[in-house]
Amino acid sequence: MARIRTFTIKNFRQFANQVSVELRPITLLIGPNNSGKTTVLQALNIFQYCLETCLTTNGNGPGKSKLALKPQNIGPDEFGLLPVATPTDLWPQGTATNSTIQLGATFEGGGRLSFEIALRYNLFNIKPAISQVSDVDTFLR
Repeated sequence: MARIRTFTIKNFRQFANQVSVELRPITLLIGPNNSGKTTVLQALNIFQYCLETCLTTNGNGPGKSKLALKPQNIGPDEFGLLPVATPTDLWPQGTATNSTIQLGATFEGGGRLSFEIALRYNLFNIKPAISQVSDVDTFLR
């Protein structure tokens, strides 16, 4: 998979509005306390977790994509990525009702991968989306 060029975060912890972070081979996150440096790293960690959790092989044979991204429902005990007291602590002001966390990455050479994370019936509903990609197998490898 190519290197992430731009990473976007929306409705995650203190980032209620969309924030874009440009990533270069060396990226420094500098800012005062409570400005979001750790939140960006946590969002990248969740993005990676979502990719690993949703990535599957579909085994459709030659000439068809062998890799795919499938939506997943994960219990809070399995989604133990962050030190939060309750699952709703991942959302701004601790309110997950009718809102989704949106994490997305635009890659060098094109292609965008994003995840929407919603809290439904005490399960994290992870919905992947991939766009601007002609060959999913090559992109996801």
